[in-house]
Amino acid sequence: MAKPRCVLKRFFDLREDIEKFMKKKGLPVLEFQSSEWMQDLAFMVDIMQHLNNLNKMLQGHKRLVTQYYDTIRAFKLKLSLWETQLSGDDTAHFPCLKSVRAMVVNRDLNQYQRKITELLREFKQRFQIFGQLETDFQVFCSPFTVNPSDLPVD
Repeated sequence: MAKPRCVLKRFFDLREDIEKFMKKKGLPVLEFQSSEWMQDLAFMVDIMQHLNNLNKMLQGHKRLVTQYYDTIRAFKLKLSLWETQLSGDDTAHFPCLKSVRAMVVNRDLNQYQRKITELLREFKQRFQIFGQLETDFQVFCSPFTVNPSDLPVD
């Protein structure tokens, strides 16, 4: 059985065939000629794959809230890493973007770094309750490593 694939990734992988087909039909897709558009598409494909992976990790039965907390915290750390890497023109975690970088001359990755920054800010806002419950989670996961003075009286 074939591994399910993201439709956006599949579109990206077939872009050359789609372009040939559309030209053959007399309906050329002008966006395929734009290196900036292709780079934007590649970034969107990569970030959607990362978000799809996160989504899969957050699904399932019989999971504890601390497992969800660990998953979200790890993803926020990844976002911080990617933010730093993109600011230094490193596309190590963005394979599609890396594959089209050669097409674009003198275009920096700051716009994508800003998108990652916005996404990180959104995650921090949406999951701020986890930060408030962090001490409770630590008591639950490893009660002997928590500082007793940090615990509530009850």
